[in-house]
Amino acid sequence: MSDKRWLAPPQAAHRPQAQAIAARFPAVESAERQDNELLVRCRPQGLYDLCAALRDEDGFDYLADLAGADCPELRLVVRLFSTERRDYVRISVPLDRSAPVAPSLTPLWPAANWQEREAYDLFGIRFEGHPDLRRILLPDDWQGHPLLREPQAQPEGAQ
Repeated sequence: MSDKRWLAPPQAAHRPQAQAIAARFPAVESAERQDNELLVRCRPQGLYDLCAALRDEDGFDYLADLAGADCPELRLVVRLFSTERRDYVRISVPLDRSAPVAPSLTPLWPAANWQEREAYDLFGIRFEGHPDLRRILLPDDWQGHPLLREPQAQPEGAQ
């Protein structure tokens, strides 16, 4: 007989609550649970502390994804997973388009290294404290960041 516990839904009693996350971290702008996933919106300056606490105190031990997104605002999206509870948290970090900077999560999860390099390469997001921030997909002489949308010019007379 195979062990099918991994198919069971997350244990609700052991999940971090949205209100508790928002209360613990001043940089958290909002937190809510939606479709069995905790969604957190956090300012860049609080991202590292939030992720460290989620890993060390709340058991989110696996960095599932780290990527840039540019729709409609430029943001960094970090998705963490608790292997013990089978629970996800998605952290959305809005970034300043003129100088997109976020703290590196490589000290917490070494796998963040290449994911941060990809976000830098494709979106121009700089990661403070990254051990080797350079292009990973495009040639070193490539100009710009191909997935970073340019601001659209307004038609004449539009406001």
